[in-house]
Amino acid sequence: MRRVLFISDRHVADCNSAVGVHVFASQNDLDESASALKSAVEQAKRSANDVTRMSDELRQEQDRNAALEKQRRLHETQIKELQVGPMEFLHFVFR
Repeated sequence: MRRVLFISDRHVADCNSAVGVHVFASQNDLDESASALKSAVEQAKRSANDVTRMSDELRQEQDRNAALEKQRRLHETQIKELQVGPMEFLHFVFR
């Protein structure tokens, strides 16, 4: 009976050692996962900031484009008005 207890104690010690190895490996895996998560969160924050900045830049470009388009239409109208003036004058002169 003493021998059985000795084997059992040795088996418990071996199992305890194996559990310790698994716990250590699991802790390392957990640390690596936590580190990867932290990196992913930081990258997500940088990406969100980039999206906000690019959105602002796009809005500014759209505003500039709208202002330039408005100026283009105004200039086209002015050119048409300037072209009509001489045509009316010539029509009046040669009448």
